[in-house]
Amino acid sequence: MYLLEFLSPKRSIVTATFITVFLTYATINQAFGQTVPSATLNFESQSVHHSSAPQTFTVRGSNLSEAVTVSTNPPFSLSKDSVNYTPSLTFTVEELVSNQTVYVKFKPTVIGTYADSVVNISTGADNKIVALSGTAVESTNMLEGNKLDANNIITPNGDGRNDTWVIKNIDQYPNNTVKVFDHSRSVIYSKQGYTNDWNGTYNDAPLPQGTYYYVVDFGPGSGLVFRGFITVVRD
Repeated sequence: MYLLEFLSPKRSIVTATFITVFLTYATINQAFGQTVPSATLNFESQSVHHSSAPQTFTVRGSNLSEAVTVSTNPPFSLSKDSVNYTPSLTFTVEELVSNQTVYVKFKPTVIGTYADSVVNISTGADNKIVALSGTAVESTNMLEGNKLDANNIITPNGDGRNDTWVIKNIDQYPNNTVKVFDHSRSVIYSKQGYTNDWNGTYNDAPLPQGTYYYVVDFGPGSGLVFRGFITVVRD
């Protein structure tokens, strides 16, 4: 007989700055048509591109003649030692003479809600499911040192001061896309991988003095957007 036994998990708690989405889920045991998992691990409010604290369950078995493999899918992963994580683990018959702890972590790359499960693959073992659920929220890693700080005025007159629009720390997000819009929401400037070089022009011609709207997208899967206004001042 092969069992997955739930242990008291250490719940991962991360402060969500902008978005909190609550997850509902249903896990189906395809082998027996059951809808009730043997245990559930919930991960709450995990920032994208960051790993949660691990939670655990126990693998145990008796009278097994072959190894047992437990597996899941990203953004969940498994580990025997809480150091090296992978989508699947295999336990030998010898290992399962004693209970084995499986560590589970949640590392999302896109904002949203997730539902998955840990299942076993083994000959002669009962199929047991550990349901997994997680909530991915906007990254909270924009702290001092890598937070964007955009200059809101440029004076492109060639005097070497404020001639171009500078966004501090933009170099730390190389997959960024910057767009600037006029009052009618038409795109007047767009660049992928902005390098602080826009000087208030459109099609190489100087734009009229005025205030424009900008959006900085941090890159695919980041879930981060930075918005604001930039004013072009001409003497």
